[in-house]
Amino acid sequence: MADRHIAVLVETSHASARETLRGLLGFIHEHGLRWHLDHEPRRLENGPPEWLRRWRGDGIIARSHCPKSMAAVVGSGVPAVELLGVARHPTVPLVQVDERAVGRLAVEHLLACGLRSFAFVGVKGMYWSDNRRAAFRAALEEAGHTCREFEFPRHQRLAMPPDDRLRRLSAWLRGLPSPVGIMAANDQYAALTATACRTADIDVPDDAAIIGVDNDEVFCELAAPPITSVVADHFTIGYEAAKLLAAMMHGNGPRRPRADKGRSTDIWVALEVPPRGIVERRSTDFQAATDPEVAAALRLIRQHFHGPLTVGDVADRLSVSRSTLVRRFSAVLGHGFHDELVNSRLREAKRLLAGTDLSLDAVAANSGFVYQQQLSRVFRSRLKVSPAAYRAAHRRR
Repeated sequence: MADRHIAVLVETSHASARETLRGLLGFIHEHGLRWHLDHEPRRLENGPPEWLRRWRGDGIIARSHCPKSMAAVVGSGVPAVELLGVARHPTVPLVQVDERAVGRLAVEHLLACGLRSFAFVGVKGMYWSDNRRAAFRAALEEAGHTCREFEFPRHQRLAMPPDDRLRRLSAWLRGLPSPVGIMAANDQYAALTATACRTADIDVPDDAAIIGVDNDEVFCELAAPPITSVVADHFTIGYEAAKLLAAMMHGNGPRRPRADKGRSTDIWVALEVPPRGIVERRSTDFQAATDPEVAAALRLIRQHFHGPLTVGDVADRLSVSRSTLVRRFSAVLGHGFHDELVNSRLREAKRLLAGTDLSLDAVAANSGFVYQQQLSRVFRSRLKVSPAAYRAAHRRR
């Protein structure tokens, strides 16, 4: 097996890109390839490295941020696979996230919360953000809803002082109807939106439920409250990109399809990878309720589900009778107080199983279940799997 030198022009400053690198390495190790990776720590905005002009290798995997980067990739004269889609060339195939599936998942999740007003926050002119905005809007229109949009200018967003970004976004958010479901182009913009809501005295999730994309745990968990996110499968993108490049270097790569009528001819989408689901966090822990007592009860459940909590406790806090609260809960939500409490605990347990290494006993304790056996009983009853099986199926690769 011959040695291959592969230039990997993928930044290390984004969790999605690092996950892509793990997928690339997964393919290399799985197939025992002798690939020497020419890679260095970099940011997306760095542009092509100086050494690429003198580099002599066999293939390139890149996330090109600008036409200059793409020109350098094409100028190398070797097979290349693009992963971002911001810069395009008809000879370089693109492996990317299935943005239409991302938009549909986000809409389905926000609709399930009972929301009926929607908005999008992103970056104008960035290929991935434009696609996510279009997918979100299309899925909403199909469901009979419209979408308000706020987009930072592509070439100004990094030069704009942070206070200006926050001020502009906060002012726009104040003009939205309440409650509103907001999709952000990625988790970074979702976290910024949560901060802007706090600046504008907009409660998350009661007034604005926020969902991001990529499940970047740093941005998701450090935000207040933690951000729900669509899990774009960047590991598989890296794996499939390496698989495609290997075929291209052996002369077995796919042929570029002919352009369909009315479709762009400057981009070759070789593969769209669907998302792996949604990791629910407190930013969308919302259930629409027109009854003020039920809405207040839902807030108390979100705040106190980790500990012992009964319908009597909540009724006392709200100064209503227990029977009145039970009746209103059933009339407004279609299910009882206990079901809602278990739902909140189950969401937290799913989050901890998928995103941490806590023992099952610790997961049960931290999500409000009295003991592990109760956790297991609820999982088997509602999800038809054990907590251990759920963790095995949903852990990050």
